[in-house]
Amino acid sequence: MDNEKKEQTDYTLSTFLLGATLGFAVGILLAPYTGGDARSKIAERATDLWDQFGGSFQDVIDLARSKVDDAVNQAGKYTK
Repeated sequence: MDNEKKEQTDYTLSTFLLGATLGFAVGILLAPYTGGDARSKIAERATDLWDQFGGSFQDVIDLARSKVDDAVNQAGKYTK
């Protein structure tokens, strides 16, 4: 049961971080900035986040990929 709870927590955290990142990027892109300014702000924020969280992003990306693969495999079982 502990493993299931950890997986759920990891999934929830990765989903939240992905949503927050996408929300930030969309917000910047829709803000009243020129394209160059928007790209600079996104790059600056991404660098700040990378500095703050380091390799954690790669862990989240790996976890997200794993969860997507699991979901595709599960869906495949039901469609065959």
